[in-house]
Amino acid sequence: MHHYDEAKELCDFIAQNPSPFHVVSALSDLLKKAGFIEAESGKPFPRQEEGKGYFTTREGSSILAWRIPKAKGGRKAFSIVSAHTDSPTLRLKSGSLIPNKDGYLVLDMETYGGLLMAPWFDRPLSLAGRVFYTKADGTVACALVSFDRDLCMLPSLAIHMNRNANHGIDYNVQKELMPLIGQDDKDWEVNDLLAEELGIDKSSILESDLTLVNRSPASNWGLHKEFFSSPRID
Repeated sequence: MHHYDEAKELCDFIAQNPSPFHVVSALSDLLKKAGFIEAESGKPFPRQEEGKGYFTTREGSSILAWRIPKAKGGRKAFSIVSAHTDSPTLRLKSGSLIPNKDGYLVLDMETYGGLLMAPWFDRPLSLAGRVFYTKADGTVACALVSFDRDLCMLPSLAIHMNRNANHGIDYNVQKELMPLIGQDDKDWEVNDLLAEELGIDKSSILESDLTLVNRSPASNWGLHKEFFSSPRID
């Protein structure tokens, strides 16, 4: 496999899994296909056997996998590889829809992690994450959600409205980093969007955990495809 094929495989994985919750779900599926046995959180772990692999998840946002090696002269060492499922982003606040004075609908955000703010402007954005809701039998369920469409944007001001735009900007999250999502619809709520996407009743939604998603596609580029770029690479 050529190095840019490997990079493309990584970029495809990132594109298909826009939130930490999607990443953990996808990795769980990959581990199961590789023969790993799930140790469900809160339940007794399965008996650990030599030569077999196991994994467990926590809170839907972290995953731990391990393999019990076959003993050869006694175990003297072990290897650990770690990474993170999240990346710096903008997260939607609870009750996040704000109608502004000009009749537009904007989303109230907060930063998560060490975020570079400028790259979020003037490009198509969407939302992804998870939703907790009550099922018909009264139990609480969790569903992943990802809107595969251009949903919102952080538009920059025209240069004649901000003559200092090319001389550095001190971004105010509650002023400049509130994505525009619609206009003239005062009765609309974010839960309307979630209910329609999941095919559930809006009144059943308890809580959601959503992040802003950069819709710019990942790519291999350069004279010989020696570089790659992708959102959510930290």
